[in-house]
Amino acid sequence: PFTKFRLPVLVSCEDQEGNVLVGGPGHNSFFWVGEELFTAYHSLVSPEEKDGLRQLCYDRAGFHADGTPYINGPTLAPQLVPLKELGRENKSRYACVCPPALNDGDIALCALSKGRVWRGTHASIRFDRPVSAEMIVIYPGDNGSEKGYLLLNSDRSMAVDLSAIGQLPGRNLVLTFCETKLWTLDLFFEKEASLSEVMIVGKAKP
Repeated sequence: PFTKFRLPVLVSCEDQEGNVLVGGPGHNSFFWVGEELFTAYHSLVSPEEKDGLRQLCYDRAGFHADGTPYINGPTLAPQLVPLKELGRENKSRYACVCPPALNDGDIALCALSKGRVWRGTHASIRFDRPVSAEMIVIYPGDNGSEKGYLLLNSDRSMAVDLSAIGQLPGRNLVLTFCETKLWTLDLFFEKEASLSEVMIVGKAKP
């Protein structure tokens, strides 16, 4: 028989400083696009109304290592389209060294994911063999605005400024570069930062 999930709901209303940004989310369905799990659900067109017209929303979803589910939503900031549609994949999953919170697929938006973030001034990601990469997507873990830089293969740096991406739910910093065979990625911040996910995007394996 069906047993109701005992933990908090996966998707709830989103608000900032008392302003409702997403209202009435629910009635989820799930589907796969390539190797990525997505959820479709409705929310209110006018967030502060208790009832009214609905709109369709899509967000990524998945499961933690302990079996608990998560939904990367509700998001209002632009997100990557399904990576399969781009002929790309997330290489972070192949890392042999990586803080667990940065490659678990969870951007720490839903109720079950609060606290699943990395905090520090230096995060290091390593690969046993090089991966093809051309984009880094960094998801902050909270509302911080830290600045720093990332280092590709210990010899190429790119500025990181989390204050430049606004405060919408699901906000992320996208850094693109020419296709690179990546062995190492290091993130350095001027003061303690909070991150929920680092996607390393490159061409999918044939």
